[in-house]
Amino acid sequence: VLSQPDTPCAVQLNGIPEHDTISLDGGRLGCIAHITGHRCGQLDSPSTPIDIAAAVDCSSSIRSAMPLIRRTMAFVVSELRSCDRLSIVCYHDEVEVRLPLRCMDDAGKAAARAAIETMTAQGCTNLSGGIISAIDQLCQNHQEQAGTQSRGAAVFVLTDGFPTCGITNNAELLRSVSAAHEAVGRTSCPISAFGFGESHDSAMLSALAERTEGAYCFIDDAEGIAPAFAECLGSLQSLVAQNVKLLIQPVGDTGVLDVLSSYPEESAVPMIINFGDLRHEEEKDIVIEMNLPLWLVPPGAPQPCLSLSLSFWDVADARSHVLKHVVRISRENGIESSSRI
Repeated sequence: VLSQPDTPCAVQLNGIPEHDTISLDGGRLGCIAHITGHRCGQLDSPSTPIDIAAAVDCSSSIRSAMPLIRRTMAFVVSELRSCDRLSIVCYHDEVEVRLPLRCMDDAGKAAARAAIETMTAQGCTNLSGGIISAIDQLCQNHQEQAGTQSRGAAVFVLTDGFPTCGITNNAELLRSVSAAHEAVGRTSCPISAFGFGESHDSAMLSALAERTEGAYCFIDDAEGIAPAFAECLGSLQSLVAQNVKLLIQPVGDTGVLDVLSSYPEESAVPMIINFGDLRHEEEKDIVIEMNLPLWLVPPGAPQPCLSLSLSFWDVADARSHVLKHVVRISRENGIESSSRI
């Protein structure tokens, strides 16, 4: 169901033209499309429930780092709430689902801690198998989300080295993981990678995280655990909107010359920019350059020149919305434009 809410919602859209008045001769005009995220009710509203699938390296090379790995996973468990869910996948020569995705209530946390304590180092590093199995945990349980409050989701990859079995070529590994990731069926599911020790392939892990809007972090010691994982978990729990897309349409004889944006362009005609996820108090901007036509006489009132339509999935409401905003400009003869931005 698409709607344009009359009450405050998770996202606000505004179009801010470079000048509020330009001459009848027309010409180039810049406009900022400004998007902000808000948790409705703020402290009275619960934060987003999340699903985490952790792919944990249990190969023989990680033996010296295993205490740090266990401590890291214990921290993740301690930070999750009863509404959150966790799965633990261990990979070495084989891939083992030590904990199928389950709620982190008291019983779930006890099961998670038991799975963590029994992790041992052995065999080679089947990194691709571990990541794809973790992704599959989220795919299998995605149907449970239908008709309920939306959930944030992410894959955490913990490793200390290079892939030594399974898919060992980096380019092939990235392609295979990307293909599996696209099949998750969720509007967003970042893969965040955490490297332990000096021997891991930081370039490959960074590329993996970047492709899915995840994060890469190097964990050198126990002091690095809390800052790295607290930031990732907090980002997921503050999610207010997903699949945020902006449709840009000129009005009348206005022409759109360029869109200055660091976000992916989903379509050129019509122009659609994909902003991905939006979090509480997060702001995103793009600049739209227009060309306004010549007017022979003043129109007497601000005239529409640009139509903005923002569609998104409201995480709290578990439904889609569309916000619309029309940018209007005054036209006068023999005036100097007054800047607004």
